[in-house]
Amino acid sequence: MPQFKKHFTPAEVRKMLPQLRKIGARAQELVHIIQAQQSEINQAMKRVSGNGHQPAGLEVLEPLSEMQKIINDLQKAGILLKDPVRGLFDFPTILNGEEVLLCWELSEEDLGFWHSVEEGFAGRKPL
Repeated sequence: MPQFKKHFTPAEVRKMLPQLRKIGARAQELVHIIQAQQSEINQAMKRVSGNGHQPAGLEVLEPLSEMQKIINDLQKAGILLKDPVRGLFDFPTILNGEEVLLCWELSEEDLGFWHSVEEGFAGRKPL
């Protein structure tokens, strides 16, 4: 029984690459912003949980909110953002009758790899 509801063909993934380049680049930016503001984010989270309302200064939480929206939108589309720092995406597919993942990284020009669900990135094989 398939683990994933949605499966992509390599052609479908290739059509999405221009948009995914933008999404991946934005996710990378957000990670850097979040890392740079980590102490302010922690303080803001304590304020929210401590008094139950959102005081001023919570704009530092906006990058977290935007990152969560990106992840949620991709998940709804059936796409897995495996590593936002690297811009690593997986796309469920059926290859030779087996459910596997097409694998694409932001630094790559084209979709060229796949791996089993269990192996992950270390088990990448050429398409």
